[in-house]
Amino acid sequence: LNTTPWIDLWKEQQNKKFLKVSRLAMWTFGIGYGLHYFIVDLPLGLTQKSNVWFYYRFGILFLSLFSVGVSYLKEPYNLKLSRIMFLITCSVAAWAQAKSMVWYSGVSSTWSFFISIVCTIFYVSESAINILFLTFLLFLQWPSFVESNQNINLLMGSVVVSYFIVFLNLKNRVEEVETFYITQKQIETERNLSEVQQSLSDQIKAFLPSQVNTKIQNLLRNGYTVTQ
Repeated sequence: LNTTPWIDLWKEQQNKKFLKVSRLAMWTFGIGYGLHYFIVDLPLGLTQKSNVWFYYRFGILFLSLFSVGVSYLKEPYNLKLSRIMFLITCSVAAWAQAKSMVWYSGVSSTWSFFISIVCTIFYVSESAINILFLTFLLFLQWPSFVESNQNINLLMGSVVVSYFIVFLNLKNRVEEVETFYITQKQIETERNLSEVQQSLSDQIKAFLPSQVNTKIQNLLRNGYTVTQ
């Protein structure tokens, strides 16, 4: 699409899509982490052992709601700042989720990979950037995996699955690009055809009066009156 006249339209659509999905993700993060503190952390007595759980849950809640607020700023600041806040919030959430396995052994590593995958998919961008983002999130989490003595084989399997899911999503995005290209090509073809038809119609309209006027002038020169 970079060499087509529709690249700006595509980018505009993708930016609007990112704002929508990022708001959904941040609202879900914020509400989910806030409720988790009361539904899980308090009943398990985790908060009695350390205040880290309170700062962890409500820190993510604050970042998430702040990200939502930023997305409603005027253009173009809303898009730029939303992407920055999305990266920051997801990075903190991914790191803290993995770190929680160190704070409490009952936490599964599945949630760490889940957050990394969701954040990567929701960060609507170019394929290379999405892959780099996933790699960065897993890099942040890996020291906590090691510190919490997670099974290395299970971890490697989860890493492979994470990349596989993200690649499937990127494949769907490639199909989305192809559909967009075909649609715009059809629209352009129909518009060109309409312009050609309109131009032909205008030429015909301009041609007919000219021919009629020429015939009248010839008749007048031959001695005919207008009434005849």
